[in-house]
Amino acid sequence: MHPRPRLPDTFCNTPATRRGKKKEIFIMRIGTNELLIILVVVLLIFGPKNLPKLGKMFGKTINGFKKGMEDEDAEQSEETVKKADKKDEDEE
Repeated sequence: MHPRPRLPDTFCNTPATRRGKKKEIFIMRIGTNELLIILVVVLLIFGPKNLPKLGKMFGKTINGFKKGMEDEDAEQSEETVKKADKKDEDEE
């Protein structure tokens, strides 16, 4: 039996994992410093004048995606009802 490979400390370096009580893997653990760096980079790339436009565009994109997902669910349920009705008619 081969020993399990160890994960780098950046993935599971929490006080709980160091004590051995809990073993969780945090791949997307972003702290305050990282968020500030990302914000500064975005500010440098797009500029302060374009940030409101970028926020609106991002919000519209998210809303459009959610609406599309809801519409897709509604279409699938309508198709399911039509198929069930057709199947009931065929059985009679």
